[in-house]
Formats: sequence, structure tokens, C-alpha cells
Amino acid sequence: MLKRGQSCLAQVSKPTLLSLINQATSILTDAGVDSPRLSSRLIMAFVLGWSQEKLVLHPHYQLTPALCSDFDDLLARRASGEPLAYLVGQKEFYGREFAVDRDVLVPRPETEQIIELAVSSFEHKSNLLCLDVGTGSGILAITMALEIPGCQCLGCDISFPALKIARQNAEKHSVSDVAFFFASDMGKEIKPGSIDFIVSNPPYLSEFELKVVSKEVAGFEPHQALVSAEDGFYHLRRLEKTAGLTLKKQGMVFAEMGKDQGESLKRIFSSWMSVTVHKDLAGHDRVLTAVKP
Repeated sequence: MLKRGQSCLAQVSKPTLLSLINQATSILTDAGVDSPRLSSRLIMAFVLGWSQEKLVLHPHYQLTPALCSDFDDLLARRASGEPLAYLVGQKEFYGREFAVDRDVLVPRPETEQIIELAVSSFEHKSNLLCLDVGTGSGILAITMALEIPGCQCLGCDISFPALKIARQNAEKHSVSDVAFFFASDMGKEIKPGSIDFIVSNPPYLSEFELKVVSKEVAGFEPHQALVSAEDGFYHLRRLEKTAGLTLKKQGMVFAEMGKDQGESLKRIFSSWMSVTVHKDLAGHDRVLTAVKP
């Protein structure tokens, strides 16, 4: 495995783009990294500032020593298990690129189900106010503002570094005038009965589950955004209370959950209407929707 300070250059006679990608792919394969060639190509594209198409067109391009050094450093980090999104500083979510770093979770495709469900419920309504509880990088609030015209979104988080990233993403996607981010513990300062719908991807892993998730998650992503007390239900219980206070009547909550939490979460929301657990493509419990009575 390539380690910090060990050069990929020593393993190839000529540091061309293609030879480096080939060697990097071998290194990442040995390290057990998923999609090793794709990771190698994306790291190379990031280092050069090129598109994937340009990489294909210039396989014999020779990198300067400085660029090779940058490539080596990122490759070593990827071989250690660090998520690719942290290396390149961005991740796609719902067809858009968002800035990320180690202060926020890496956006995942499963979370897009929250967007799909919320849009289908509210896309034809106007003058909406959405609350994103535990906003992190702001992907949910910002995407809601982009997907539902006229929807204003509030995103709250206890992490100031995360809020900084969220504001950067709002500026990047030109929604700073409709997506606002503030420091708050579960949005408890929000005026009662003022919110039309809530979206949230709260911490829901138990301490035991953290020990068995992948190294990429447990070793690099912020634990306070992953782990919840009470066997993973502490923040989900608090979300139910926050939603009960801040939502208007007939307001809705869209909350991500762990793969086996559906039945327990339905009991937590037992006083609500239309409580539904939606499964992801793998057949796991993923998103709860409920209507405030």
C-alpha cells in the first residue's frame, strides 16, 4: 500500500498520465478501495483541473514533479480509506455539486429520497417555509430551495464549521436569499406553528453500529453527525418533538433513518397522521414521512 511520503513515481519509469493512473489503480486495488480505477481517474482529473474527457484524449501527458507530488499525496490518503469527496472537496447530490470537507457528512444517494418525497408533496404549493434540522453541508435545504420555486428554507446545526460550508454552498448555487443557516440545537428557537415541512438527516447510528460500518465512514466522517444515544434514537425522538412544536397543522416531516428503525420510529410518531416508512432501493427502511394532526 502507498503510504504518505512514498512516491508512485518510483514505481513507473515515465510519469505519464496513463502510467500513473494504472499504477494508482493497482495500489488502490491492493488497499481494498472501492472502484479503484474511477478513484484514480477522479484524483488525476482534480490534480490537473481537467475533465474526464480530456484525460482520455491525453493519455501520454507527462506530469511535472509538483503535480506528481500532489497526485501521490491524494493517492496515499485515498489508500488509507479517506473518502474521495474529502480529497477533491466536493460531492454530487441530486445532480448538483456541493462543497464538502471533514466537518460534514459525505452526501449519499439514499438521502435523495427525502427530496423526491418532499417535492412530490409540495411542488404545487406556494409561500412555503421549510426547516432542515441538522443541515450539515446544507444539501437538503439548498436543494429544496432550488426544486420548489418560492420555497424559503432554514437550515440549523450545532456545528459552526458545518454552517460555514452550508453558506458557501448556498452562495455557489445562488440561493443565499432563500436559504438561511443558523446555529441551533434541533431548531428549538423556531416560532411554534410556523413551518410547512421539515427535512432532516439526523444522527441515527448506535455506538455499536459505528464499530461495524466501513472504515471510510467511521474513520473520517464527523461522529457527532453519525451517532445518536439511546441506540440511535435520541435525535429522532427529539426531531419528533421539534416537528410537533414548529410545524403548522397538516405540516409534514421527512426524516432519514437507519435500515432497521422503521417500526420503532412509527411508534415514536404514533400520534401523527399518515405515518409511512419508505424503503430504499436495497429494500431497507430509509425515510419516514408523517403529517402533523
